[in-house]
Amino acid sequence: MVSTAFDAFAQAAFASSQSIFAINSPSSQPASAIERLSDKYTTSNSLPAITTLQANADPFQKIQTFAADNKELTAVLATSDVLLPAIPHLFKAASQRSAIVVHVEAKERDANNHNSNNSSKGHQGGAVPSNADLMAARQTGFAVLTSDNTQTAFDLALVAQAAAVHTSTPFLNVVNSTGSASEKQQLVLDHQKAAPALISDKDLAAHKERQVAVSQISLSSLYLNPKDGDATAPTAASPEEVYSKVEELLAVFKKQTGRSYSPIEYKGPANPKTVFVSLAIGSSVLEQLIQKHQKDVGFIKIYLYRPWSERHFLKALPASVERVIVFEQAPAALTAWTPLFLDVSASFQATEAPWQGQIPKIASARYRGSGADLTESDVKDALASDKSSFAINPHHVAQAVSHSTLIQDSDVDTPYIQMLNQVFQDRLNIENGVKANSVWGSAQQSPEFGYGALVTKVAARSRFAELVSKTVQDSTLKISEPLRKALTQWHLNRSDSKLAKRYGDEAIALLQEAKESLVGSLAEINAQSAHFAKISHWLIGADSWAFDIANSGVHHVISSDADINLLILDTEPYTDRTKNPENRKKDIGLYAMNYGSVYVASVAVYSSYSQVLHALIEADQYQGPSIVLAYLPRPDGENVSPITVLKETKLAVDTGYWPLYRWNPALDEKGEEPFRLDSERIKLDLQQFLERENHLSLIIQQNPGIARSLTHSIESEAQAR
Repeated sequence: MVSTAFDAFAQAAFASSQSIFAINSPSSQPASAIERLSDKYTTSNSLPAITTLQANADPFQKIQTFAADNKELTAVLATSDVLLPAIPHLFKAASQRSAIVVHVEAKERDANNHNSNNSSKGHQGGAVPSNADLMAARQTGFAVLTSDNTQTAFDLALVAQAAAVHTSTPFLNVVNSTGSASEKQQLVLDHQKAAPALISDKDLAAHKERQVAVSQISLSSLYLNPKDGDATAPTAASPEEVYSKVEELLAVFKKQTGRSYSPIEYKGPANPKTVFVSLAIGSSVLEQLIQKHQKDVGFIKIYLYRPWSERHFLKALPASVERVIVFEQAPAALTAWTPLFLDVSASFQATEAPWQGQIPKIASARYRGSGADLTESDVKDALASDKSSFAINPHHVAQAVSHSTLIQDSDVDTPYIQMLNQVFQDRLNIENGVKANSVWGSAQQSPEFGYGALVTKVAARSRFAELVSKTVQDSTLKISEPLRKALTQWHLNRSDSKLAKRYGDEAIALLQEAKESLVGSLAEINAQSAHFAKISHWLIGADSWAFDIANSGVHHVISSDADINLLILDTEPYTDRTKNPENRKKDIGLYAMNYGSVYVASVAVYSSYSQVLHALIEADQYQGPSIVLAYLPRPDGENVSPITVLKETKLAVDTGYWPLYRWNPALDEKGEEPFRLDSERIKLDLQQFLERENHLSLIIQQNPGIARSLTHSIESEAQAR
């Protein structure tokens, strides 16, 4: 009996995976679905290897390492709330080309969280199924499939596992079954017929060979030091190849089961004026409302969200369309424009297979509940609104949000502040002002003042740690064994935010139990118990800090060993970079990297959201000063269109004016390369250049005469001139 999405995921995982990991959390136990299914197997020989992990124990570190070492098709069952802290491991798994498929059920989030005062109006309380964690992980290199019901989630789970092996690309397979209009449907479980047609032992062996080649040849040895003439490495599957393979596997699946899917699916009249666009996840009710009440309106459902194919999206969109309305769940307004809206908007700027004709108007409709909350009036409100961005609240009123309220001088830093809140929650401490108009302001907002204030707080926690150490070593004090153990473990793990919280909470509970009898240092520890938590300390500043680095507080932070993080915003549009050539900014990133002991990252929220989150997590984990340089172009004018910001960001990133990278000295200590270039366009150009260089080197090694003839021809041409 299949009663939950995890039961369906378990059936698919057992059908073709070699290893299965279930990640349990206090609110969800996917391992129980694995147990229910494994009990039906008579012999252990027919079972894949099964491991249960806990959500609070950094499970993806173990999964990523396991997949890289064993090179097997690995299925993971988890809720979406594990994705955000896993982002660094997801990036690494993608770079290792691991065949990991993470089957995810969207987890409900409390709408009344710490970010609610910054979110759009609408949902005033309660838990809502959230796609926020999925969107946070969308740019990690994982392909993403989304489903609107449990049957689809099961079907796409089989396809995802096959595609992961065929392309050596990890997948996220996400479902929000609460947004389905048919949650209690009778599932068709025909995996025994479909799975063998989708994936074979030969396919698994081919994937293993590709991963072995990847692990044997590092980027540095392949491109920067091409000594071995026969050294070759398999290139990663391109986005187009992944998309085509999923299309091909969906066709095989249809042949076996009769159930049909397309990566991007259009339904509706042949020549509509208006088309709604939505991810498949939570879209069931919206689709039914459009089909039932709006006969002249089309609907595009996105099953394969990553890799995003601009060409296939434009191909699916009818040529008659005049208006595109992107319906998207957005529990909190972390950025001015939602992710799918940006993807759709950017598609009309595609250089390959461009849109023929006039570009339609594009509107963003955000809703905050599950897709099941939508009604006919919501669809009518969206059709009637002439705004480019609006929110749907639970009372079904479309509330307009103008661009002038989305991007203003006073809140240019809001996306990054929201992301800090999203990642660190109650651990976050921003010492100085968090609004753009304040970071240029009084002395209290300067890096010098903020650095001094944070050094004081960091020093106070260090003194607290010394007090704890002396206390547990003092044999004259009467301390219960559980309390001594908790304090000792906290002291050993105080730099790890999760372990510090775990052992700190244990110690606080034990101290409170014995509160009346506490004396001496134990009483002091109890009074200063706030220091048990590892706070993530941040200073937020502007690009004005880059004009005189050596004589500013930025230099003091960089040259210190303090565990302090700097987030520096650069708002200068790429097209304005030459307006003041005499007033040039210094390269803070290069300046900091020269010290060797500073974590440095360069990020852009409208280029790679996931890379920003990755950098923030790494900066917090690094034991020492960290600097995150954040790009958010702020063109002149009150009404700033998303296309303008996207163009400015894309120009800055693709041309190398604002390269995306991370420099982590902690990796150097482990013998790994500390520098990571994250700019995809620059990486591709560099790879093509180095491949040409390598190819020429190989030809010359095999035919030394070519070098002499080539040199001679160049000399002859020069003499002739």
